[in-house]
Amino acid sequence: GLMDRFGVQEVQRALFPAGGSSVRLPVQLPYAVAMEWLLTGELVDAARAYELGFVNRVVEPDQVVPEAMTIAERIAANGPLAVRAIKRSAKACLGLPERQAMDVELEMSAPVFRSQDAVEGPKAFMEKRAPSYTGR
Repeated sequence: GLMDRFGVQEVQRALFPAGGSSVRLPVQLPYAVAMEWLLTGELVDAARAYELGFVNRVVEPDQVVPEAMTIAERIAANGPLAVRAIKRSAKACLGLPERQAMDVELEMSAPVFRSQDAVEGPKAFMEKRAPSYTGR
């Protein structure tokens, strides 16, 4: 069905795919593929989207929510300060020159390394127990 196909079809209606498609797709996909999607408006199936790295997994429709919840639970089990800082850093560093990106990463990572959670994580690992993160 249509749920397992991806595309940006605005161009077929003489419209511009506002909302970030022309900004994000050339970063998320190889440039030539992004331009083909944006300029033809053709749909691709889930297998092709997976092959291109546009989607992480292809699962049966009834497994979409359980699979998403499994991934969310794995993320939520990690140190919350680290998760938030990694997300912020990855977004902030996109497109920056490497030297500048390294400076931004260092700035965003420093508070994480100074946190109580950064002591708890390795300690729990060494003691072979589940960590108890507080977000501090």
